[in-house]
Amino acid sequence: MEIKHKLTGEILINLCGADLREADLRGANLYGVDLREANLRGANLSGVDLRETDLRGTDLRETDLYGANLYGVDLRGANLSGVDLRGADLRGANLYGANLSGADLREAYLREANLCGAKGILTFVGERDLLIYFKHKETYYFKIGCMEKTSDEWLRSFSDIGAQNRYSKDTTSLYGDIIKLFIQYDLNLS
Repeated sequence: MEIKHKLTGEILINLCGADLREADLRGANLYGVDLREANLRGANLSGVDLRETDLRGTDLRETDLYGANLYGVDLRGANLSGVDLRGADLRGANLYGANLSGADLREAYLREANLCGAKGILTFVGERDLLIYFKHKETYYFKIGCMEKTSDEWLRSFSDIGAQNRYSKDTTSLYGDIIKLFIQYDLNLS
């Protein structure tokens, strides 16, 4: 299959279904490329520009995507278990049905990302912010809006954080209840 640039229609290269396991593509520009069902397991894609890329069904297990630009990327059904997504820009990304078990989502930008049906995380749309609960290694984290802390830190300080951010008492109480509920779930999914 030929890969065409999404905007110009120009044929770039054929990477659909390609075997790129453990490839070192740090800093590459793969903007708009079709990488559907490619095997990128263990690849180094840190800092790569993957905006508007089609990664549906791609095997990205244990891939380094630290600081990658994944704005608007299509990751439906992709396997992202164990992936380093710290600082990655996933705004507007489609992660429907993606496996995020054990992925490191700390400092990842997830605004307007579609997380419906994503495995390995729990989400809740609150009154003001999206709550995301995930496990990386043996530690559980919550992202609430742009704040990120371990589940233990949130449990100890959600009332203070709510007051500092001018949440109503009802909203703070609701978020606290959701935090407590989510903590009951083990996210160690395969």
